[in-house]
Amino acid sequence: MPDDVRDRRLARLRASLPGLALAVVAVVLFLFAVQLLGAATNALSSQLRPILERYVVGPGSAVGVSWLASYGVLNGSVVAAVAVTLFDAALVTESQLFFLVMGSRLGGSGIVVVLGGVDYLQHPRYTLREATGLGLLTFLVTHTVYLPAMVLGAVGVAAFDVDLAGVGGLLGVRVQWFGFFTPIATEITRTVGSTVAFLAAFLLLVASMRLFDKVFAAVDTRWLQTWSRRLLDSKWAAFALGLVVTAVVTSIAFSLGVVVPLYNRGYVERDDLIPYVLGASLGTLSDTLLVGLVLESPVGFATVLLVVVTAGIVTLLVLLVNDRYVAFIDVGYDFVVSSPRTFAAFVAALVVVPLLLILLPI
Repeated sequence: MPDDVRDRRLARLRASLPGLALAVVAVVLFLFAVQLLGAATNALSSQLRPILERYVVGPGSAVGVSWLASYGVLNGSVVAAVAVTLFDAALVTESQLFFLVMGSRLGGSGIVVVLGGVDYLQHPRYTLREATGLGLLTFLVTHTVYLPAMVLGAVGVAAFDVDLAGVGGLLGVRVQWFGFFTPIATEITRTVGSTVAFLAAFLLLVASMRLFDKVFAAVDTRWLQTWSRRLLDSKWAAFALGLVVTAVVTSIAFSLGVVVPLYNRGYVERDDLIPYVLGASLGTLSDTLLVGLVLESPVGFATVLLVVVTAGIVTLLVLLVNDRYVAFIDVGYDFVVSSPRTFAAFVAALVVVPLLLILLPI
């Protein structure tokens, strides 16, 4: 190998080491935060139970609570992770966990629309379409997939009497690789108290996901953009790319961030992006599945897997009628951004709807 080629490779390797180190820190922090959150939630069960029994009383309220909670922490994945730990502590049922995870997906997609609207109000040089752009597209895609998936999952489990405990046992979900965190998490919870441990675990979980975003934001994505431009011409290739990239990096902010420059510069049309966003929307559940594994919760894992399977079925059906689906999304998109007044009403509905789900006995 020529010396100059070797030197360039070594230089690239040295330049990537800080990013790799941060990625390792983010993974370890995430795994520890999940274990600590699990230990603290178990210790806090007597205090949390009355609150959950008051506000999470049915499918609608479960969806509404996790939907609004996702706004509060600006991250649907964190809310889904907390939901799994609540189930692991026997504070919510299998059915409630299913709807909590579904609600976190709906709320997570709503965040990007709200932030786009705020950006539009603060920077008048942007048009409403420019400010909301990909965020609104993600919202429409996510809701048109997860709302039918929610119905499919609820009806399917009831109709076929699916035993999620049996499914979890059949899968043999049990991961002990991270068991050394358990005694540490338990001791910390005992020492500082369950409330402090819960808050610390929650903040660590948020910090680990923010760190993931920071790590991948610094990655040179030009090669991925090049591949994206080639693959977005095929709906199945675009779907697979969005799914794999998001599942691997557990960050939809990264996977969508890759295609934003291509979209903004007119290299790809909005219609071509829809299959990619469909894949990314499905792949974002990978970190919630990981939480079920880390907590060694077979039923929790199986319940989240049910969300993945039902959303996957709806996604595949949508891809089979892709042209009609794209036309439907286009109509919804154009209507929402047709005027500032229409967009304002739409954003208001993003808060009013989950509130009504909590307040009404659904």
